[in-house]
Amino acid sequence: MAPDDRSTPGFEAPDERVLPRLLRVRAQDLEAEARKAVQGLVEFLNTDRAAVFLIDPVSRAMMFSLSWARDGIPAVEAPDSRPLTWFTDQLGRGGVLRLARLPDDLPEDAAAERAYLERQGQKSTLIVPVQVEGRWVWALATGTLAESREWSDLDERRAQFFAELLGAAIHRCRLNEALESSLAQVSELNQRLSGENLYLREELGTTLPFKGIVGECQPMKRVQAARQSELRGAARGVGGE
Repeated sequence: MAPDDRSTPGFEAPDERVLPRLLRVRAQDLEAEARKAVQGLVEFLNTDRAAVFLIDPVSRAMMFSLSWARDGIPAVEAPDSRPLTWFTDQLGRGGVLRLARLPDDLPEDAAAERAYLERQGQKSTLIVPVQVEGRWVWALATGTLAESREWSDLDERRAQFFAELLGAAIHRCRLNEALESSLAQVSELNQRLSGENLYLREELGTTLPFKGIVGECQPMKRVQAARQSELRGAARGVGGE
């Protein structure tokens, strides 16, 4: 999005509650807040429903994540096992899909997409990719069921704005999860080291490291006593000779 897009006349700001919620969201609340953001997109663009999909970079499948629909509108269904490769090829390069008249706007090689959207009863759809950590791995889709709709540049910028918020929230939650995981590993290592240190202290019979190892360490005492006994026996043997 260009830096001045949001100051463009007619851009308008979305619900002001959406931005701070997504920017402060915790990992355990991400799904609920993302659904609220999807609802905000539907209401902001005056569409019928919207959904979020995860794009698998290996299989190129679009995996359904979550959705929101207006009252009386059927929810978005997950795609079947057939990969929506025409969609994912476009979205994986950062392309935006503005399909005003479905299924007529789809190319001939988008057979799987045609079947999926016809099954959904979709008349038009706008799909924008969501970038996370430099990769287009999510997609935000909205559309209409009652009638076709031409998508304007302004519609696209508005949808991209929500996609940017969603991508930033996902990235932030991933960073927090990684940090929490690292801190947990450090804590576990500290506990293990403390336990091993305590075991060694008990085994050595002292609470002070490196102090009086020979004088206080029971294993060393036993070794020392055995050695002294050997020396006394050797001395007696020498004297007897």
